[in-house]
Amino acid sequence: MYRTVSQKMYDNLAAGYRNYSQSRLLYLNAVDSVVKRYLTPNSSIIDFGSGDGVRIHNIAKNITSELCLVENSYNMLMKIKAQYPKALILKQDFADTNFQTEKKYDVAVCLWNVLGHLGNEQRILKGLTNIRKSVCQNGIVILDVNNRHNISQYKRKAVRNIIRDFFAYNFENGNVKFNISINGQNIPSYVHIFNKYEIEKLIDNAGFEIKSKFYINYANGKFECSPLFGQLCYVLTVKKQVFTEHPR
Repeated sequence: MYRTVSQKMYDNLAAGYRNYSQSRLLYLNAVDSVVKRYLTPNSSIIDFGSGDGVRIHNIAKNITSELCLVENSYNMLMKIKAQYPKALILKQDFADTNFQTEKKYDVAVCLWNVLGHLGNEQRILKGLTNIRKSVCQNGIVILDVNNRHNISQYKRKAVRNIIRDFFAYNFENGNVKFNISINGQNIPSYVHIFNKYEIEKLIDNAGFEIKSKFYINYANGKFECSPLFGQLCYVLTVKKQVFTEHPR
């Protein structure tokens, strides 16, 4: 029995996921280039929502320290185990209230709008909070999310989204149901597509500070000057008061 909608979706995606990801290779490579800026040969890394594991292993191939993959789709886990039998895997839903890691990592990544598949606003905030708890005091978190105000990608829909958010904002404005076509099969999918204000409020509420932000064109991987023309990529650090405040 599936615990979340995203588990079922990623289980269905697993067989064609590698080919599907190639359709956004320029964008994914651009985000990966941001991640690599913050890695050193001794960085320990945790990847939230690893899919088939190929991407994070390519990113971290020159890293000699620990790599941990967090994934709860059964079929994706089978892909990881088949290709990386010695991989350290946490078979957990990282938006769950009971999620925890045994150690803290130097770098955490959550890539390709994985946050948008966690569910409602409360689960997304919990997922971000658990990511924050997984990194050390001086750790770095890198994530990217889809941006519903991205005119370059979503055209007239983005303009309608901007107008709707201005006059009648609701978090659910970003909830989208659609089908992903893989190997001739239409896979029912659900995702939340964020706007800039929304994700940055969640980032703040989860205990992060924004170190850098990038707007990356979804079609060609170009780094844009405005969020109206790209998806949203963030480099985060943990707020210092999170580590200094005393428990009551």
